[in-house]
Amino acid sequence: MSPIFGSQIGNVGSKRCKCRKPPSNPLELAMAGEPPHFQTMMSQFTTPPLSVVAALVALISTAACGSNPSPAAPSAPSAAPAPVPFPTSTFHLTGIATDDDGNPVAGATVTIKPWIYGNLNPPTVSGMTDGRGFYSIDFDAYNPGGIVGLVNAESAGHDPSHYFLKPSGQNASQNIHLYRIKRITAGESTVLTVLPSDTFCGDDDGFLCRTVHIVAPSDGLMTLEAVPTPSAANAGLEILGQGVAHYCCSLTASVPVTAGTEVIANIGEWFTSTASQSFMFNTSLVGP
Repeated sequence: MSPIFGSQIGNVGSKRCKCRKPPSNPLELAMAGEPPHFQTMMSQFTTPPLSVVAALVALISTAACGSNPSPAAPSAPSAAPAPVPFPTSTFHLTGIATDDDGNPVAGATVTIKPWIYGNLNPPTVSGMTDGRGFYSIDFDAYNPGGIVGLVNAESAGHDPSHYFLKPSGQNASQNIHLYRIKRITAGESTVLTVLPSDTFCGDDDGFLCRTVHIVAPSDGLMTLEAVPTPSAANAGLEILGQGVAHYCCSLTASVPVTAGTEVIANIGEWFTSTASQSFMFNTSLVGP
């Protein structure tokens, strides 16, 4: 107990609660500790009705001991009105999924995550490509004049792709490139070309990318370099992988690895690019 709080309790006790034999009847109890003129005035009522005494005891006890009546319980707040959902529109999306050589990819899963203004987690809608690589999906969304959904596509043996969908009407089209997984060993090089229609990647999905998987045959420091040909100002690397720190977005990167580590490199150009961009991708590994 704090000294200040204890001092206050002691003062109250010395003023109101001196140790003596308690009064023997209710009226004496009611008048105990009150000023003499008050006691004289009340002494004429030697046998007051019990109800009066009880009321008087309660009144004087409240005044003498400084207690306050219990506050009324606060009323329960009224429930907030349910938010009014934004009116959605139905979009009809079609497209064809192809591989590195332009051949159709059958059995690929295509998923739409609709964008509905004010709804952070709308339900997704999925479809599958047929033998021609064709897919068709209907979904509801609401984002006037903007992006209405994120298209994700996956197929075994291929790197996944995703695209932002911004149609000009209710009928939308999005063709998909699903490239076969390209895997090399650290120390090797490869050439690849990024198209304006390739998947998004990089910080804030700011790049159009192709992906290369690099396997470390031993422990060491893996160095990666993307050389755009011809040179390009808005190009970069994004580094991913199990146990690998995410990195973006210069044209070179060094990653400490252990034997068997697979580093994923996305090589890309800025998302506003309208022309194809070729890259020479070089890798090396220096032992510990």
